[in-house]
Amino acid sequence: MTNPAIVVSTENDPTPLVKIFANKFTKALSQPDFARKVSKFNGSFAMASTKDPQSITIDVADGAIKICRGIQPRAKIEIRMDFDKPVNPRVIGLFRHPLFALQASRLLDFPAISWTDAVHQFWTAHQDYPGMPLGIRIACTDESREISLGDEQQMTITGKANDLAEVFAGDSVFAQSCILGKFKVEASFEHLVVLSDLTLQIMLGDR
Repeated sequence: MTNPAIVVSTENDPTPLVKIFANKFTKALSQPDFARKVSKFNGSFAMASTKDPQSITIDVADGAIKICRGIQPRAKIEIRMDFDKPVNPRVIGLFRHPLFALQASRLLDFPAISWTDAVHQFWTAHQDYPGMPLGIRIACTDESREISLGDEQQMTITGKANDLAEVFAGDSVFAQSCILGKFKVEASFEHLVVLSDLTLQIMLGDR
């Protein structure tokens, strides 16, 4: 359950990026350590894509997280990154607010989940979603381990632990991960579409 002392809210008619980060914070706040970290943070910072015009501002204060589109003037720093590959971000305002930038980076270090827990939680919550395969076999290449879900394996997904955890925890869209070559998949086109649609809804916080 989300820490009741901390409320996550968005603007009216939020953009997809706003919804994605609102969902990330909502899920992460179920972890007491993360909730304590948020409760000690105070201030505003912005995040912007290096690939397209997407940007958001995150305000954290007095037990509340508010997320809106755009880079607002109140933001102390601006973190620019490729949201598909969030490595080596550029921080504008770092030299003026070094401690704040460090605190913000820690705030964006969301709790990790194991791929096995992510897979089981996904199946428990969504196995009855319309069009889902009756069963899925998932093979983790870097752990040489497999999990079979359901009664009849109509789909096989093979990939690395981090990539499996990411998509089944709702932090990426299945189709995008396939396009990027993160998974080897044996499935019907219908099941590919269904899983992609479902993971998109989860990432946006719509399920």
